[in-house]
Amino acid sequence: MSQKSRDGNPQRGVGLEGHMYSERKKEREKDKMSTFAPRLVLSGSHKGSSGRIAVVGGSEDYTGAPFFAAMASLRMGADQAVIFTSKEASVPMKSYSPDICVTPSYDRIFDQASKYHAIVCGPGLGRDLDVTRPIVGELIQVCVKKTIPLVLDADALFVLPFLGEPLRGYPWAVLTPNKVELERLCQELRLPGEPSGAALAMSLQGPTVVVKGEVDSIYGPARWPSDGAPLERLESIPEASPRRVSGQGDILSGCIATFLAWAKLRNGAASAAGDVVPQCAKEGCDTMRRAAVLAFEQKGRGAVSSDILNMIPSISSHL
Repeated sequence: MSQKSRDGNPQRGVGLEGHMYSERKKEREKDKMSTFAPRLVLSGSHKGSSGRIAVVGGSEDYTGAPFFAAMASLRMGADQAVIFTSKEASVPMKSYSPDICVTPSYDRIFDQASKYHAIVCGPGLGRDLDVTRPIVGELIQVCVKKTIPLVLDADALFVLPFLGEPLRGYPWAVLTPNKVELERLCQELRLPGEPSGAALAMSLQGPTVVVKGEVDSIYGPARWPSDGAPLERLESIPEASPRRVSGQGDILSGCIATFLAWAKLRNGAASAAGDVVPQCAKEGCDTMRRAAVLAFEQKGRGAVSSDILNMIPSISSHL
């Protein structure tokens, strides 16, 4: 029986046998997620075998967002996470955790980008276009040239309309707008009709668009090359925590980046994106949602994003 709220209706997010996320549901998803994760073996493994993730973001006012993205990738099972940030933001970030490397410069990512299997750009970056436009613009060019998976979130999405069309046709990119960010992107890019994830994905002809909401909707090419290919639409699992706290989107970007890194490691540097990128985005959404549900089960109304981070290993450990 499902748990009920005070008005007698089923409580949103509550699943089988009164548990918001059941063990049986976890097992049903195990095979899908396991296709992406590298095997953990003693022989032949080295630091980086399970992925190296870079996060470009943070500013004097926003130091938590890139930390959440980087730590989410480590909790997922990536071997290394490095944050490239401003000098002002680097000092507090270094105090958050010794597990994350912090580089006090945005620009150093450009020379080091090829070391990483996936890059997140945007969390906490700020909206000073004089600062963000050259960073985001050059990083996109580097990732496209070197075929590095790229997740654009938060402030990177704000600057995107000012850059022209550098992402058009690039299949290893994922955009993660919420409803407000989606509406702004569609308006700034002058897309016809009502703002939608499908319209944005069709206009970009390659990148995958994750529209965050009550259920996350994922839009991406069903195959690659994407010209003329039908658009694929996936949905996240419906289970979710009723808590909406700062940092959840940043955690999501780190989860998606890790799945993208694993896909590149599995298929090789020259692999085509195919339909794997939308699936990576879905797995990232599902992982984030499951962890949030577990955090809410333990902490209830007081659950925060740090609690979600701590639940991610409970989801990823069975991979």
